[in-house]
Amino acid sequence: MKNLVFQVDIPGKEGNGLLLRNTSLYEHSKIKAKEYADKVNADYFVLTEKIFKNYGPEVQKFHLLHSKFDDYNHILYVDSDLVVYSNMPDLFDLASSIEEEFMATEEFKLERVSLFPDYFNSGFMLFKKHLRVRLRDEWEYYYFRRKYYKVKLGEQHCFNLLINKFCNGYYKLSRDFNSLGNSTGKYNRHFTGTTKNNFDKKWISDMNI
Repeated sequence: MKNLVFQVDIPGKEGNGLLLRNTSLYEHSKIKAKEYADKVNADYFVLTEKIFKNYGPEVQKFHLLHSKFDDYNHILYVDSDLVVYSNMPDLFDLASSIEEEFMATEEFKLERVSLFPDYFNSGFMLFKKHLRVRLRDEWEYYYFRRKYYKVKLGEQHCFNLLINKFCNGYYKLSRDFNSLGNSTGKYNRHFTGTTKNNFDKKWISDMNI
C-alpha cells in the first residue's frame, strides 16, 4: 500500500492563488506536511512549477490526478496555508478501512454550500486511485465549460462538481480535520482568507506544534 501527501508551492496573484503574502506560513506548512508523511510512512511531493500553463497556481492541484501518481493507492492533498498538527491521525489507515473513494470537510458558507450537495473545502482532500483515474480526463473539460477560470474558488467549485458527478462515495471529515479558519482546530489550522495574517513565530511557539 503506497500513499502520498501532495502540496503545491507556486507563488500566485494576491487573492487568486494558493500563496498570498505570508511566505513563512507556507514554509511551515510544508515542514509539517512532510513530518506527517514521514509519521504515517507516506511519500511526500511538492509541486513547484506550473504544469497547466494557462491556469493559475490554485489549478495546479489537479496534477494529483496525473498517471505518474498511479502507483499510489491514496493521495492526501494539503493546501499550503494549512498547518498539520503532530496529533493528526493516520488518514490513510482510515481510508483503507472504508468504502468511500473521497474524503473532505464540508464548507459552511451559504453562498458556497448552495452550489452542490455536501459542498466541501478543497484545501484538504483524500483521493483513492480509482477515483483519480476516473477524473483525469474530465476535470479540464468541466473547468473550461463552466468557466470556472473566471471566478474566485473556481478550482474548488470544479472539484465539487466532479465529486458530485463521478464519485461513488464521499466520506465527510469533521472540522477537526480542516479548521476552515477556526483557531480551535483539533488536528490542524487552516489559515483561510485574512486569517493568514494571524500566523507568526509566536503562534508556533504558543501552539507547541
